[in-house]
Amino acid sequence: MAEPMLKAIVGSENIKFEKVWTNKELKLGGKTIQFLSTPNLHWPETMSSYIVEDRVLFSGDVFGSHYFDSRVFNDLVGDFSYAFQYYYEHIMRPFKSDVIAALKLYEKLAIDMILPLHGPLLRKNPKSYLKLYETWSQKTKRFDEKEVVSIFYVTSYKNTKQMAEYILDGLESHENLVANIYDVTALEEQNILSILEESKGVLVGMPTINADAPKPIWDLLSCMMLLEKKGKIAACFGSYGWSGEALNMIHNRLKDLRFRVPLEPLKIKLIPTKAEKLECYNFGITFGEIVNGKMMEMSL
Repeated sequence: MAEPMLKAIVGSENIKFEKVWTNKELKLGGKTIQFLSTPNLHWPETMSSYIVEDRVLFSGDVFGSHYFDSRVFNDLVGDFSYAFQYYYEHIMRPFKSDVIAALKLYEKLAIDMILPLHGPLLRKNPKSYLKLYETWSQKTKRFDEKEVVSIFYVTSYKNTKQMAEYILDGLESHENLVANIYDVTALEEQNILSILEESKGVLVGMPTINADAPKPIWDLLSCMMLLEKKGKIAACFGSYGWSGEALNMIHNRLKDLRFRVPLEPLKIKLIPTKAEKLECYNFGITFGEIVNGKMMEMSL
């Protein structure tokens, strides 16, 4: 990927490349540059470089922060801990598996200084920043033997809320699932991120308002961009009064976000009938079966 990008940047096809990979070395000016492949942090072709003689790691975007201080070094600048964590949360968090892989490479090195592309240069206790990334990238499960399914909804006249509650009942028929339900308007972004991160299954419910999904639903999906979605399953549901465009919009956006989306949206016009409440209950059962490993044909 790097080769066509570099050609595009310089506007020429007549460039000779020497391809490098992890642990390949280049001797230059009495120094040894060791290359480390660290993909997706945060570009697909990203690499780090290590100067063996000086014990200096050029980490690229890893360990960066959007913080400027003319004093340059971490032991001289002001407190940039908020900027350092904010950068991780919004740029590195979606690639936790790749962060862990990169840390395994870095931990083998004797590092006296880390020089990221953004933010202060890390010369005081550089390994402490590796430890922070390791802590933030751990994947923890509160429920050892159970998968978590979270229902997020917005409701106007309680119709979508009713649907969510019957779907919840269907999910709870599976003893090995933990099912939770949340009114999105009552949550803050950090709460949403924590809930999404521990959830294998995500259900999103909404009405259609002015041929669109309500803003809190789009805000919810914006949070999803900050997560690693590998292995996560999603679906959507909701009530509508006229044509129900919101559901197809969110269904397609979930696919674009790289969730597995095996079910078509569950749409109900206005107030759920007794038969439609049963349909919601069965939707919850089916979604729970998929979270538990049942294979379904997926629409493309």
